[in-house]
Amino acid sequence: MVEQSKDRSTGHSGNRSIGAPLTLGAGAGSFLGAAAIVGLSSTITVWQSTLPLSAMQVGILSGMLSFAIAIGSFIANLSGSFFGRTNVYRNLLFVTAIGFLISAFAPNFWFLLVGNIITGITTGVDLPVALSLVSDSRYTQGRSAKFVSMTQSGWQLGILVTMVLAFVISWFDGNFGCRLIFVLLALISAGTALYRRIFVKFTEEDLAAENALRGGAGGHMKLNFWKGFGKREYAFFFSILIFYVFWNFLGNTWGQFQTFIFVNANASQSLATGIGILVCLVSFLSTFVLSAVSDTKYETPVFFIGGAFNMVSLLVLAATGNQLWWLIGFTFILNIGTVIAGEATSKVWIQTLFKDSDQRTSVQGFILAVSRIGCSILALVTPQMVMPDTIQRSMLIFFGFALVSFLAGVNVLRLKKKNKE
Repeated sequence: MVEQSKDRSTGHSGNRSIGAPLTLGAGAGSFLGAAAIVGLSSTITVWQSTLPLSAMQVGILSGMLSFAIAIGSFIANLSGSFFGRTNVYRNLLFVTAIGFLISAFAPNFWFLLVGNIITGITTGVDLPVALSLVSDSRYTQGRSAKFVSMTQSGWQLGILVTMVLAFVISWFDGNFGCRLIFVLLALISAGTALYRRIFVKFTEEDLAAENALRGGAGGHMKLNFWKGFGKREYAFFFSILIFYVFWNFLGNTWGQFQTFIFVNANASQSLATGIGILVCLVSFLSTFVLSAVSDTKYETPVFFIGGAFNMVSLLVLAATGNQLWWLIGFTFILNIGTVIAGEATSKVWIQTLFKDSDQRTSVQGFILAVSRIGCSILALVTPQMVMPDTIQRSMLIFFGFALVSFLAGVNVLRLKKKNKE
């Protein structure tokens, strides 16, 4: 039977809930994780022309940000074990603010690189640690699935807000607008850390329980977290890993290259950016559908609808190629599908199907890291894949990614049902 009522890492379960303020703080962290990625990708051409940067330096910046996020995700449980999960949750985003500030005032490539590495590592650590707290039954009183899914709204909002800001600053001369975006993100980071310290009311008992695990029992998982797995955990782990990695091949491609795809289908830059903002708005609203059905009888039907949206959209795009209005229309449908049967779903599975905070943090971080590295490699060839003369064949490849992800997700649902019987 799946254990959700008690966190074995502490052996304690409380009688209160701080789920709402805790989740709001975690969602703000997700906002910053998305903003770090979109903030760089949406301003990189301006940095390139004003610092200036070479084509190789542009590639290094993008690649190192993804790699830094992967490293942060991979060491998330080590960080939580060494410093304490509540300490990481309450303080790490102050360091993220420093990273954003370094980027904001960067006089050259090297400072911009250092700033992005700091924000990448810290946001990479923050997400798994924050989710492991949100899923802790001491704080959420059995509503962890709903609260975890709600944090995805923060991620989608981070993409939306940063894209709107990038659109607004496109009218500025030079890189002042880019610097302003990173200053705002630094302020949001520091403000989120202050919010977490002031308004998320961990008790002295909570903090003592967390500190008791530092470097001790809580650290035993570390990099070899799979040694605590049984047959059940291995089955869930590999199914979710396959689901998320192949989903992210699809989701990350549209997140990074959507504007590029539209422009190469003869859309103007303003139209491509404007459509991108509307797509992000639709995606953001779709996250509330997911939070409403998480861990209910409607979870499976909504997952199947999302998977169908993904696969049908890609088949239509494989047939229509680079015809602009077909691309725009089915990109909306595709983005709804990737939200209601995608990243947030995998987070809910991880945070409710693994037995304690160490496993949840380690599994979440490991899967995020593997996926981020895989997407970085795929991004090297994606521009060639979505050019007008290759996009139809490439959509069949992405259909294959969507199909593999969907089948792995169906297996997770099957395993969940089997464990409840």
